[in-house]
Amino acid sequence: MRDSTSLVKPTSNMSPLENAQHELFAQRCAAGGSATSAYMAAGYEAKGRSAIASAHKLLMQPKVRARIRDLKTAIAAKLINYSVREKNTRLEALQSRWEKLNRVIEQRSVAPELQQVPGGDTGLVVRTRVGNYNVFAVDIRTLRELRAIEEQASRESGQWMERVESTVNINLIARLNAARQRVQDAEKRDAHEAASRLGTPTN
Repeated sequence: MRDSTSLVKPTSNMSPLENAQHELFAQRCAAGGSATSAYMAAGYEAKGRSAIASAHKLLMQPKVRARIRDLKTAIAAKLINYSVREKNTRLEALQSRWEKLNRVIEQRSVAPELQQVPGGDTGLVVRTRVGNYNVFAVDIRTLRELRAIEEQASRESGQWMERVESTVNINLIARLNAARQRVQDAEKRDAHEAASRLGTPTN
């Protein structure tokens, strides 16, 4: 696993602390270590409560605090750049796979043995051998792979939107309407029965 302190190398606008132990302490703190562990890693010999107190005292020094702040900013920037590079690498790999699959489809679309087969010139038909017979079918596996690549690329680039099935809402509305209709029918029946008992005509 990558050591997070490797992300805090000085740049042209970041000057290390003159005291080497203070610099190492700041780097360890910026990388997420506790003040005490950073203090011990910097080579100080204090232990127990003495180490805790000394580490806190060193942490409170303005130059050390400023250095830690600068290093944390640098780490965040490097992590963002690293994440972007990783995403770009994944997108390039997906693009390469997508292009290769499409080349297969294009080459298959001009295959002589498929030209007389319905849909053979699309490149989406494959031939398999079943006994002594040739069986032609749509290449579902390649289509699924293309679809998966396109979906993953859309997710990576932030363009993917989950589709909400409208049938759920439609079914819910239908059930609500049916329930309302049953209530209305029951009310009409009750009114009709009451009117019948009283001998009052109803509409």
